Amino acid sequence: MDTHELAYRRVLPVISEPDVLVCGVGCAGLVAAISAARRGAKTMAIEQFGFAGGFMTAQMSTAGDGLCDMTTGELVVGGIALEILDKLHVIKRPLDSSKLFEPLVDQEVINKYPSKIPFRVGSIERLKLVADRLLAESGSHVLYHTKVVDVVTTRGHVDYVIVGNKDGISAIKPKVVVDCTGDADVTAWAGMPYESFPVHQPGSLHFTVGNIKNAQSLEDLYSLKFCRMRMNPES
Repeated sequence: MDTHELAYRRVLPVISEPDVLVCGVGCAGLVAAISAARRGAKTMAIEQFGFAGGFMTAQMSTAGDGLCDMTTGELVVGGIALEILDKLHVIKRPLDSSKLFEPLVDQEVINKYPSKIPFRVGSIERLKLVADRLLAESGSHVLYHTKVVDVVTTRGHVDYVIVGNKDGISAIKPKVVVDCTGDADVTAWAGMPYESFPVHQPGSLHFTVGNIKNAQSLEDLYSLKFCRMRMNPES
């Protein structure tokens, strides 16, 4: 396909001048936006989807892994992550102990028995709701269905972040930008240094399946046992 260049110029409205602009409200961006707002910063967050949570919601991951050191059984992440789990009724704070299970020292065993992950989020829709409420309660202003499309910089400083949504293209003028886009889009477009490894993480996509028997043992986790369903031959 032949390509050519287009010189394009227009005046953009500056819709906000926050102290902190968080780009991407996945797991990292959600915590960043809540933390900044709670510390008194005027905070705005933008998210390409219509909900927060990123991998946990958009990709339907129900395992709250990464919060514990699997080789010791010790809790290594706390703060807002545990607050979210508490509001989801997965745990009840304060925890009785920071050691949540007997340690696993063999990585192959860790990979084979995911049930050792102590936190299961459960309802993804409930997680979306909890995330929304925490953002609103913190005072962070969120623009959903909004993507970063460009940045304007001066001598290495991000002056404006250009965003696009149903209102069209507009600009945000933040004092500080937190890049939680997942692909470091803001960093790259601003000409900032970043690292890219030769082997990239593959795209992750989970899915849900209905009418499946609940696992009664570790072995059941690795075999799907369909419940019997009465089928209507005319349907």
